[in-house]
Amino acid sequence: MMVIKFEEIYRDIDTLPEEAQSLLLDFIQLLKKRYPKPENQHIENEKTFSSTQK
Repeated sequence: MMVIKFEEIYRDIDTLPEEAQSLLLDFIQLLKKRYPKPENQHIENEKTFSSTQK
């Protein structure tokens, strides 16, 4: 299983120019449409994400 290092990703995104950040958001939206996930998985991931933000 791949370990996602959110803090490292945040730092990397923060160093990108605004145009690149916008492209990244567009790409994420594309991926979300292509790979929808079940609602219960979405809720569980939000809990995990919230706990990493503290």
